[in-house]
Amino acid sequence: MKIIYYFIISMFLLLGAGCSGSKSYSKKGRKLQEAGLNDEAASFYLKALQRNQKNVDARIGLKQTGQIQIEKTLTSFYKAYSVTNYKEAVYKYQEALTLQKRYGYFVGLEIPPYYEEYYTEMLVVYLDDRYEVANDLLYDENFNDASLIYKEILELDSEYKDVKELSIQSIIEPLYRKGVASFSAEKYRKCYSIMSSVLLQKPMYKSAIDYKERALEEGQIVIAILEFQTAVTRKADLASTIQSDVVSGLISVKDPFLRVIDRSNMNELIEEQKINVNSTTSGNSAIKTGELLGANMLIKGKVLGYSTRGGEIKGIRKQGFESYQVKKVNTETKKTYYETRYKRVYYTEYEGVRSVFMEVQYQMISAETGEVVNSNVLREEKSDYVNYVVYSGNYNKLYAGKYSGKGSGYKKGDVIYKSYSQQNKLKKKVKSSKRTLKSEQELAAKAVNQISSNIVRAISSYNPDEN
Repeated sequence: MKIIYYFIISMFLLLGAGCSGSKSYSKKGRKLQEAGLNDEAASFYLKALQRNQKNVDARIGLKQTGQIQIEKTLTSFYKAYSVTNYKEAVYKYQEALTLQKRYGYFVGLEIPPYYEEYYTEMLVVYLDDRYEVANDLLYDENFNDASLIYKEILELDSEYKDVKELSIQSIIEPLYRKGVASFSAEKYRKCYSIMSSVLLQKPMYKSAIDYKERALEEGQIVIAILEFQTAVTRKADLASTIQSDVVSGLISVKDPFLRVIDRSNMNELIEEQKINVNSTTSGNSAIKTGELLGANMLIKGKVLGYSTRGGEIKGIRKQGFESYQVKKVNTETKKTYYETRYKRVYYTEYEGVRSVFMEVQYQMISAETGEVVNSNVLREEKSDYVNYVVYSGNYNKLYAGKYSGKGSGYKKGDVIYKSYSQQNKLKKKVKSSKRTLKSEQELAAKAVNQISSNIVRAISSYNPDEN
């Protein structure tokens, strides 16, 4: 019940604050109105109604000041109309419509019908003039300025003549030309991207489809992943695993410019043509291999190094203390109380680490020029660590510490680490459920995955347009 009571009280307070704020704005609006500051007064009346739309004084005030604002704007409109200032007339009437819409939620403001007739007359003339200017700009290939005027026309009349079509043309024609220029400059990926954007806005625009298809055909990188080698004989399977991961990764990349040659077909060709993959590093041998395989990019890789470290979990017997309570009696008050004491104990702390280190080189070789276009040596280390404590007593009362000499009781000179952080750190080790190290195979698999992903990223991000 108390919760409901406080909630109701809070709601009343909030409503009261809203009403109070509304009245304050209304009073300010009235003072501004009396001082002849009509526009500012309307703004305060509007704020008052936004806080409390039942504020009658604010509603009356907004009706008066808002109507004055509209009449003032319409007077400016008529003056512009009288001297055939088309632009001024059109935008002054638009300003009046904006005011009517802004205040319309709270009060109804009137625009005499004859003003709409004058506006329609002016709008036709103004739009015809702007239309002619925009068309001249489009003809002169001043696309940006033409586009701005077409946009203005559409904002005033969304169905005016063929402006929608011309507006699209003013935007996509310069794009189309950039695409054509990119194709001529052999920037095929850029051309493909631009023509895709053009076609998205206007399907079947000029020769955009043709350029897009030709750009893809000319710029597509057909990749042959040659057999990965290894300098680590005891881990010969690593090379083939990385190679398979790279092939799978590249196939999953959603890039139309990348195509990976089917591995089984490639192996058959290599076998038939007696190609020595190991000697295919660059130059003429790379060009010949590319021609035979139908590829314009060759990928080579080699496992240069592999090592492991650690793997053993060792336990160390450590000194500590366990607290306990001793019941005591106060000789004066005869009341009982408990005194905390400490006894010397031992616990065992286990710690171990296992690491796998891998070093792999990859090369991207152009089968068109024989040049190595990208090469790198990737190094990856994956580790696992365990650290836990085994204690047969009550670990909630266990403290790390150090002592010397014999005996199980606490003695002067003994050190007990009682701080919260020290005790919490020890408790975490006791409660740790991780008590085994990940296997070498698990860590190696993680390293392979990371290296393969990095190779795939390097290949897929290679952009001939930037080279």
